[in-house]
Amino acid sequence: MTVWRAAIRPPAGQSRLAVTLLFEESQGGFARLIWLGPGRAVTICGNLYEGAAPLHLRTLLLDRETLAGPGQLVLEATGTRPVLARAELFWVEPLVLAAPGDRAPGLYLAPSGRIFPADELRGEGRRAPSDEKKGRMIDAVLDAGPVKIQPRTPVRFVAPFTGSPSHARIEAQVAG
Repeated sequence: MTVWRAAIRPPAGQSRLAVTLLFEESQGGFARLIWLGPGRAVTICGNLYEGAAPLHLRTLLLDRETLAGPGQLVLEATGTRPVLARAELFWVEPLVLAAPGDRAPGLYLAPSGRIFPADELRGEGRRAPSDEKKGRMIDAVLDAGPVKIQPRTPVRFVAPFTGSPSHARIEAQVAG
């Protein structure tokens, strides 16, 4: 098992820590991210691997309740070779564009200007999208999770809908 550690001291205020990790997935292995705080350990993500690409990028958000004080961020991975190629740690602030008063903000703003959706920063992996009607348009999900696309292995996506569309647009997110 390989281990990477980073000492963290949270600043004053309510900012949260966004951790972006670029790592190599090893087949059959796993990598987990843990927060070691004062007197406790919290598993942020039990397995970062998604099986979609050998080189992979994930961003996770640590809230202030988890970051109760100084501690260490620990990445543990199976195997003897280090899997982490790069780590970016930055403090993000809640960004409220429009939200009901009883709900937490759904977006976070990094100092670079990058905006992170909160539901994609949880340790359980990327959010599973759903089909959504938008008037005469429909956003149809072709696959809810990561898909590995290889040159000699075709991938077929099926989106059931009625009628024959006059236009189509495909949107994808590259995960590695």
